[in-house]
Amino acid sequence: MEQFASNTLVIALIAGMLAGFALAYFWLYRRLSGLARRVQALNAQQQTDQQRLTTQGQTIRGQVTELKAALQERERLLAAVSHEFRTPLTLILGYARRLRTEPDADSTVLANGIGQHAQHLKQLVDGMLSMAEPADSADHAVPLSQRTEGLVASLDPLARAAEHDMEVQVAGKLSALVRPEHFDQIVTNLVSNAVKYTPSGGRIKVSLSQVGDQVQFAVSDNGVGIAEGEIEQIFEPFVRGSNANTEVQGSGLGLALVAELVERAGGTISVESKLDRGSTFTVSLNSGQAATIADQTDAPPAENNAIERWGNDTAGAARERSTAHPNAPAVTIVEDHSALRDYLVELLSPHYQVTDFADAESALQHIADQVPDLVLSDVKLPGASGLDLARDIRENPACSHVPVIMLTALAAREHRLDGLSAAVDDYLTKPFDDTELLARIANLLSTRDALKNHYRRHTLGLPEANEQRQDRFLTALTGQLKLNPYSEISDLVEAVHLSERQLQRKLQALTGMTPSDYLRQFRLRRAAALLEQGHTATEAGLEAGFKDYSHFSRTFKAEYGLPPGRYAALNVVTQKAGDTLH
Repeated sequence: MEQFASNTLVIALIAGMLAGFALAYFWLYRRLSGLARRVQALNAQQQTDQQRLTTQGQTIRGQVTELKAALQERERLLAAVSHEFRTPLTLILGYARRLRTEPDADSTVLANGIGQHAQHLKQLVDGMLSMAEPADSADHAVPLSQRTEGLVASLDPLARAAEHDMEVQVAGKLSALVRPEHFDQIVTNLVSNAVKYTPSGGRIKVSLSQVGDQVQFAVSDNGVGIAEGEIEQIFEPFVRGSNANTEVQGSGLGLALVAELVERAGGTISVESKLDRGSTFTVSLNSGQAATIADQTDAPPAENNAIERWGNDTAGAARERSTAHPNAPAVTIVEDHSALRDYLVELLSPHYQVTDFADAESALQHIADQVPDLVLSDVKLPGASGLDLARDIRENPACSHVPVIMLTALAAREHRLDGLSAAVDDYLTKPFDDTELLARIANLLSTRDALKNHYRRHTLGLPEANEQRQDRFLTALTGQLKLNPYSEISDLVEAVHLSERQLQRKLQALTGMTPSDYLRQFRLRRAAALLEQGHTATEAGLEAGFKDYSHFSRTFKAEYGLPPGRYAALNVVTQKAGDTLH
């Protein structure tokens, strides 16, 4: 019995231990399972947080990109607005100054110029205010048929002046959901653009028709057209097509305003265009029931500011390009705004020989061929900019020395740094003072004259140690003559890779000498140096490049006042006297 009792106790103890282990295991299992679920939940939360952070990061990066793009667009628009406003301001201030300071000036012409460019400023302001208006749409359809005919008729004098054949077709009495003043601006801008950008003698067709539940207003021309890659940008503010006539004044605001007004009316605008074949702009507006009776006549269009004129526009008329002395310095003006270009020509012509261009490409060809004494250019030009022109001038050996002044509406530090990187010599911000412009031109030309005298005195026969400080052009000439003292002008032309005409103009600009003068001076100074080194007159003449001794002797005496032999003898006596003193 005792044995049994003992065994039972052991079994009970073992069973208790097993139960305890089971309970401990069960507790541990539950605990571990709970921890595992907690870990899984944390992992899931972490993944969710990571995804959320990734999404937020992508959103933030997208917002940053959009913000940068918006800031860049803001800078572009501010620069464009500044340019468009500063140019007419420059002209207005210039005409006002002349009224104050020139008693003999034609006051009517100057007053007309002020009025014309003040009107241009007003149109710019009106256009920008129209784009900033609240986007409210018309609540009823407006009769458009007679309104369209009246607006086109008001623009007919512009078409006749350009010898255009302008046709208008209106299909019945049509109405559309659009504010009347907005429709006037749409018609005026599209038709006047067709007139401006169609060469003389062109054809313009204006039509108003019903297409389904929409009224379509279309303007077609056979003008300059728009490049395919530019059509999408043509409705952006201050953008003009690269094929636009640079003689035609425009801000690039008209089509942007048209697109904005069409969108506010709930309509659409489209364009079909081919370069040099013409364009068709089509505006589609929602038609609707007119608020008045069906047989009412259209209200007369508002006053058309597009054709408002001040005087006969003689302030910007073509005039004689120079009244200065034929030997006056030559200045090339590059400015796409025709009125400002004419004003600059009139300002500079009494003092300089002036040529003018509306774009960088044609100007560069002239500058490289004629090598003027100074270039005055606007920064903003159609096609290549004024800074591009400055860089091209610096990279062209024929004209790399020509000073460049930039006229700009962009006065910020980064824009001036852009100019410095293009090696622009001076900057002048619009609107500029006439006296300051003339003073800066005179100062630059005076500096070039001083540099010319320096080159004339020091670039011929320079010691080797100083040659690195010479203009690369003059270094090439000197190197050719040292390599072959008997070089002719044709050899110099080949050495500097210019035409003979370009060589002559550049050498004249840098040293005041013709190529023949340069050859003679180089040989004479070379001969003088050889004589001072103890060479005989015959040796010095031959080594300097003179083939005939008698010609060498006459030329040397004319330059130095002594024949070569006496010059050498006098130099020997001078050297001996110096040695005795030492």
